[in-house]
Amino acid sequence: MLQLLASCSFLTCNLVTNKDGNVFRVYGLASVCRYLLPNEDGVSLAPIFLLSQEKVNVDPWYHLKDCLLEGTLPFMKAHNAKNPFEYAMKDARRRNLFNQSMRNHTALVMKKILEIYKGFEEINQLVDVAGGLGANISLLVSKYPQIRGIYQLVYLFKSFVDFKNFLHN
Repeated sequence: MLQLLASCSFLTCNLVTNKDGNVFRVYGLASVCRYLLPNEDGVSLAPIFLLSQEKVNVDPWYHLKDCLLEGTLPFMKAHNAKNPFEYAMKDARRRNLFNQSMRNHTALVMKKILEIYKGFEEINQLVDVAGGLGANISLLVSKYPQIRGIYQLVYLFKSFVDFKNFLHN
């Protein structure tokens, strides 16, 4: 298995000779693994990778033909559910993995955006419509304290640590 992962560049592999003259392989993490390990903010792409490889997300690929011939959605055909979100609501483990995936992805992408993009400097109020768990608005308000964040999803409002810059409808 280690050789397979090394051949796919997930691991490095070096031959090392010990003091007795025996040669053996030493494996290490390749640079791509930095995306799968938690960064300084504690987030990574690992949950997205796990989510994408779940059987529930692979099964719809086998129903693409049905999508074309019958006009149905592949996910609906595979799982008798309207969409992946409805399906996730029925399974707490999957819902948690999905939420963690979205939160981590948002944190990674928004961190880069906030490093480069300066368009939020002049904004005083921002409405986050259908903002999931509020990662975007939370990052924006923490970077730009003059922004008053208005969050649409009331049931998640209580999860915010810093209430002073948040409103909800």
